[in-house]
Amino acid sequence: MKRFLFLLFVLFFANPPVFANPSFNDMFDQHGSIMLLIDPRTGSIVDANKAASVFYGYPLHQMRSMRIQDINTLTPAQVKAERELAAQESRNYFVFRHRIANGDIKTVEVFSNPLVFSGRKLLHSIIVDISEKRLLEEAIFHQQSQLEQTIADQTEVIAQDYKKRLWMLVITLVLVMCALIYVVIVRRKEQHLSQKLSNQKQRLANVITATRAGTWELNLQSGELYVNEMWAELVGFSLDELLPMSVRKWNRFIHPDDLAVSKKAINDHLDGKLDFYTCELRVKQKNGDWRWVLDRGQVTKYSASGEPLIVSGTRQDISERKLAEEQIISSHNQYIGLTANIPDGTYSVTFDEEGVTSFDYVSPRFCELLQVEASDILADSQIAFSKVHPEDLEGLMKANIRARDYAETFRWEGRFIINNETRWMRIASNPINVQKENPVWVGIMSDITEAKNTALSLNLASNVYRNAREGMMITGLDNRITDVNAAFTEITGYERGEVIGKDPTILSSGRHSGDFFNNMWNDIQNEHYWSGEFWNRRKSGEFYIQRTSISAIIDDKNEVREYLCIFSDVTLERSHESELERIAHYDSLTNLPNRLLLSDRLNQAMKQSKRHHQSVAVLYIDLDRFKEVNDTFGHDIGDNLLVQVSEAMEQCLREGDTLARIGGDEFVAVLPDGDGKIGYVNVIERLLSAATSPITINDVEICITASIGVSIYPQMEVIEADQLLRQADQAMYQAKLRGKNRVHFFDEKEEKAVRHHHAGTERIQQALNNGEFELYYQPKVDMQKGRVIGMEALLRWNHPVLGTVAPDLFLPAIESHEMINDVGDWVINEALHQMQQWHEAGYALNVSVNIAAKQLQNPLFVDCLRQHLNQSSNYTSGDLTLEILEDTAIDDLEQVAKVISDCMNAGVKISLDDFGTGYSSLTYLSKLHVNELKIDRSFVKDMMTNQDNLQILEGVIALAKTFDIPVIAEGVESLGHGEVLLKLGCIYAQGYAISRPMPAAEVARWIDNWQKPDNWKIASL
Repeated sequence: MKRFLFLLFVLFFANPPVFANPSFNDMFDQHGSIMLLIDPRTGSIVDANKAASVFYGYPLHQMRSMRIQDINTLTPAQVKAERELAAQESRNYFVFRHRIANGDIKTVEVFSNPLVFSGRKLLHSIIVDISEKRLLEEAIFHQQSQLEQTIADQTEVIAQDYKKRLWMLVITLVLVMCALIYVVIVRRKEQHLSQKLSNQKQRLANVITATRAGTWELNLQSGELYVNEMWAELVGFSLDELLPMSVRKWNRFIHPDDLAVSKKAINDHLDGKLDFYTCELRVKQKNGDWRWVLDRGQVTKYSASGEPLIVSGTRQDISERKLAEEQIISSHNQYIGLTANIPDGTYSVTFDEEGVTSFDYVSPRFCELLQVEASDILADSQIAFSKVHPEDLEGLMKANIRARDYAETFRWEGRFIINNETRWMRIASNPINVQKENPVWVGIMSDITEAKNTALSLNLASNVYRNAREGMMITGLDNRITDVNAAFTEITGYERGEVIGKDPTILSSGRHSGDFFNNMWNDIQNEHYWSGEFWNRRKSGEFYIQRTSISAIIDDKNEVREYLCIFSDVTLERSHESELERIAHYDSLTNLPNRLLLSDRLNQAMKQSKRHHQSVAVLYIDLDRFKEVNDTFGHDIGDNLLVQVSEAMEQCLREGDTLARIGGDEFVAVLPDGDGKIGYVNVIERLLSAATSPITINDVEICITASIGVSIYPQMEVIEADQLLRQADQAMYQAKLRGKNRVHFFDEKEEKAVRHHHAGTERIQQALNNGEFELYYQPKVDMQKGRVIGMEALLRWNHPVLGTVAPDLFLPAIESHEMINDVGDWVINEALHQMQQWHEAGYALNVSVNIAAKQLQNPLFVDCLRQHLNQSSNYTSGDLTLEILEDTAIDDLEQVAKVISDCMNAGVKISLDDFGTGYSSLTYLSKLHVNELKIDRSFVKDMMTNQDNLQILEGVIALAKTFDIPVIAEGVESLGHGEVLLKLGCIYAQGYAISRPMPAAEVARWIDNWQKPDNWKIASL
C-alpha cells in the first residue's frame, strides 16, 4: 500500500515535464518524504530536501556537493542489473543499498522520474527506507526457499531410490534363481524405504502446518486449482466448503483494489518477466473481514515446448506484520507530532571518540527555546553551548562529561542567554543502547524561567509576610486563626501562641453592631473581598482604629481555602487627619470656617436654593479702622478684638447660617433659606450692631465700625459662587465709599459699569501686547549750573484711533489691577534700554520712572528690578531713579521702607514724588531714607499768586536742607518760577519752561541745543 501511494505521488508530480512554480520548491523543502534531484549524466546530487538531510545524516550544503555514487553501495554493474530487472518486472522503482553518514547500510526503494528545470533534465528521486521490510521479506523468502529446496531434495532422493529399485528388480528377475534369499532382503529394504518416504511426507506436511502457510497449485491447461486446509482457513472456510476451487472463486476473495495488481504480477511471471510471482494483497474472510496475505509462486512444470503447465505456491498471513508496519508509521507520526507540540524541547545526542557532542535530532520546540535553526544545530552543536550563560557553562560541561564517561542519567539546571534575555532551562536525558560503543542520550529541555520566578516570588512573598509592617492574620473556614505575623503581635500585643486556634473576636472592641459584621461577611462571601476601617482592642484593653482588608484565598478548584486579613493601626493617622481637617477648613484664630469651607457651604446653599426655590444672601463684612487698632494697641489686642467680634456676630446668626473669616479683618456670612432682601434685613442689622458694639479689652474700650456688602442669589443671569462672592465684595467697597459703618446691596447696574471697566483693562492689555506704548522724556536741570541732570520717563499710548493718549486717561483704570505690574515692568525695562543707548552715544543721563502703589506692593518687585539691572550692560549705580508717591509711602510705611532699602542696595536711587500732599509728611520723612524730594507741581504753579503755597514751598525747601536731601520742583512753567525757586534755594527744576516731554529720538538734539536762560544766571549770583 505504501509503495502504491508513492507511485501515485510520483505519477502526480511527474506529469508536467517542466516545473517552475515556486510552490514546488516549498513542497520539495518541507515535504516529509526523502527527495533528491540528480543529474542523470554525472550522478551529481543537485539538491536535497530537509528529510533527506535528516535520513542520510549529512548537512544540506554537503549533500549538494556529493554524487549518488557516494552513497550507493552497489557497483555500476549491479546498478545496471537492478535497472534491467526493474524493466523486466515493469516497475518504475529500483531497490538499492545506500550508506548513510554514520556508516549504516539502508535498503531503499528509489522512485525516479525526469523533470525539466529551465531546459535542464534532472531525475526527481523519492527514497523510501525498506530496510526492516526487506529483512522480513528475505527471512520469509529464505524460509520458503528452504522449504522448497527440502521438498525438491526429497523428491530427488525418492526418484533416485525408485530407479535403483527398478535396477535391482531387473537384476532380481534375472538372478531370481540365484539370489532368492537376496529377494527377502530387498523386500525388507523396500518396506524400510517406503516408511522413510512416508515419514518424509509427514515431515513436509508438518513443516507446512508449522509455518501456517496455505499451499495452492494451479493447472493452467485444465484450470483446476488445488488448495490445502490452511489456505481455506486463511479465508475463514473449511476445505470442504470451498471445493471445488476455481480461478474465479480464487479472485472473488481478493480485494478489488488488489485484484489488478495480483493478476499483473502472476502474468508477468508467466510471461517470463519475473522469476517468481509475489504479491501482497487483501483477502476477504467468511465473516467479511479483510486480512493481508503474501502470495508467492513459481511455475513448477513446463511443456516440452516451454509453455508453463502448473504453477505452485504458498499463501501466508501477514496481517500482523502489516499491522506492525502501520503501528510503526503511526507511532512515528505520533512521535513527530508529540515532539513538535509538547512544551518541552526533545533531542538526542551522541559523543564521538574524542568526546565531542553531536546532535542527532532536535525537535521544533527545542529550536524555538534556543532560537536556532535545526539544520544549524545539527551541523554544529557548539551553537547550543554558545548560548549558555558564561557563569553556568562550567557546571554544564562537568555534568556533561560525567554523564558521558559513566553512561549515566544527565540532569542540569542553568541559565541561557536568548536574544539578550536570561532564561532558566532544565535539561534531563538518559542513555539508550548502552551496550553499543557510542550510546545515544535522549532527553528533554524545559524552560523553567517562570517556575524560577515563581519560586523567587514565593520566597519574596514569604519574606514580605514575615517582615511586613502591616499585621497579617490567616483564618480557616471555621473562622479560627491559623497563622499571624510579627506585625500582628506588635499591633495587638498578642503573641502568636496566644491566638492560634482562637476566634478573631478576641480583638473585638464592642463598638460595632452585629449588622456591621454581618454586612462585612456577606461582602466576603459574595465578592471574596472586603476593605474598611473599624475599632478593635489590644491585649492591654486599649482601643485603636484598624484599617483592614480581608481576602478569600481561592485554590485551583475555585474553592475558598482560607482567609487573609491585612490590617494596620491608623488611630494616630485618623487623629492627625481630624486635626488637618480642622486646620484645612477652619480659621486658627477665630475657629470660624475659612475660605475653603466657605466655598463648599456656599455651593451647597446655592444648590439647595434651586431645589426649594428660596434665596441665598452673601454678606461681605470688613471692619473699619481695624488697622488703627493694630497700630495703636498692638496685634495681640487686635487678635483679641477679632475673636470677640466674630463671637458676637455668630450669636446673631440663625441655625444653618455660616460665618467665615477669609483673612485679616474680613468676614463672609452665608444666609440661606431667605425670601429676597426684606427677609435678611433683621439678620443684617443684628450683625452690624454686633460688629459696632464697644468691646473692652484689658480695661481699654475699643469702638470700631463695619462695612457690609450684600449680594442676593438667584439673579437674572446665571452666576457661580465665586461671582456671587465678588459681587458682595464690590458692594462692601461701595459701603466704604459711602462713609463706612453701613450696608450696601449689590446693584446689577453697577455691575455693568464694572464690566465696562473690565473691557477697558482688556484693551490696555492688548495695547501692551501689540507694542502700542511709548516712553516720552522730560528733562530735569540744574538751574544754577545750567546743565541737564536727568530725564523723567513718562508713558504714552499711541492709540490707533485716538492718537497719543496721556497716562491720566488710562492708568487709573488699571491702578488696582494686576496689569499695572506688567505695564510698570515694561516701563523700567524700556527706560534702562534707552539709557544704555544714550550712554553709548556719550550722554550720561539719569532716568527716573514712576512706580505705582500696587507695583510697589508686589513681593516680586525687587527681584524683577535686579533682573533688569543685571541684563542692562554698562549700568552704573545711581543711573536709575524710582519715583514713589508720598501717599503710597505713608500708607504702608514699614513695607515701603524695606522696598526703598532693597532698591538702594541694588544701586537705584529713590525719589519721593508729590511731596507735601501727604498729611503726615513731616512725621514720616525721618523714617524714609530717600535720595530726592520732588515738590508737587500744585505748590510751584500757584506760588506766584498764592501766599500759602509759597510758604509751604519755603518750608519744604528748608525741611529738605535740614535732612540734607536734594529737592526738585515740578511744574516750572515760566522763567519767573525758576528765578523765585533759585532765590528760595531750590536749584533743580522740571517743567514746561524748560521743555515739554519729548520722544527719545529728540532728546540728544535738545540737550545739544539747550542753554541756561540769562535771568537764571542773574538769580544764581
